Amino acid sequence: MSIKEIIQTLINEKDIRKKKIYEVLDISAQAYNKKEKLGTYSLKDLEKIANLLDVPINTFIEDKEKNLNIGDNNNLAIGKNANITLDTCKAEIEYLKKELQLKDKIIQLLENK
Repeated sequence: MSIKEIIQTLINEKDIRKKKIYEVLDISAQAYNKKEKLGTYSLKDLEKIANLLDVPINTFIEDKEKNLNIGDNNNLAIGKNANITLDTCKAEIEYLKKELQLKDKIIQLLENK
């Protein structure tokens, strides 16, 4: 099952309108349709959709070991429909680490008041 099919199934099961996904991703219906057609969901897109649908992000990649591989161009291919570069994932992790450090500093400042 493709990511598009998984998302569509979950939308139907949870009775969520596609318009809500456009809002969560902050894109137009046309932009989403293009993303859906090409299968160009970013990791951040999948995280937002997973949060909206109240499912873990691995819902989109679980049980797809046969379709999961790292190519020569350092891309993580999930099925036939999505490419997420490892560099993008690493950059996202670094960004999140910095955000956590900043939040920890804010908490410490507030605790010291």
